[in-house]
Amino acid sequence: MITGVIRSGAAALLVLALSACVEASPSRDTTPTVPVTPTVTYRLLDDICDRLDHSWLVQLTGASPQFRYFEPRPGNMEARRCHVLAAARDESTTVRVEVSTILKPSEPAELEPSESGDSEIPKSAEPLDGVGEVAWFMLDRPDLGTGQVRRDLVFVLDGPVSVQVVIMVSDSPLPDESAIKDALTTYVKRVLGLMAGEK
Repeated sequence: MITGVIRSGAAALLVLALSACVEASPSRDTTPTVPVTPTVTYRLLDDICDRLDHSWLVQLTGASPQFRYFEPRPGNMEARRCHVLAAARDESTTVRVEVSTILKPSEPAELEPSESGDSEIPKSAEPLDGVGEVAWFMLDRPDLGTGQVRRDLVFVLDGPVSVQVVIMVSDSPLPDESAIKDALTTYVKRVLGLMAGEK
């Protein structure tokens, strides 16, 4: 009987010791925490070309930019398109920037089918990292022997919005590829920022 009392007392002491350890140690939540990614809410802008910084274009031409906006088609009211044009007085340099945006809030943006009906990223495209969900360049590498004109574009998909910026330059000499990439990247990032509500 004494042995039973000793065992009961030892068991009680062990329970007390364990409960004290539990109380002394901080509580741990075993539920994994999932980082919450804020959803970007985009909006269409009717004056987006006016809101962009065209200093790059002005520097090339020495001329003030002119703006042209296109009315959305009745069957495609989710789209906006505008052009910015600047031409040097002697017409030695002409630059045009074309901005196209499509916003379909109820569905993810998709690639627009090409003339061949293909809606995949072109094989000759170069990826642009850190912009939207997917983005790429299509860079023109003109044959300088046939003319001083180049046409380059960048395309971005991000959720329900797609943005395309095209730069066409007629110049002598033409801007190099790195300058074109920088200009396209700056434009498309700013377009996305403005559509997301940035000032």
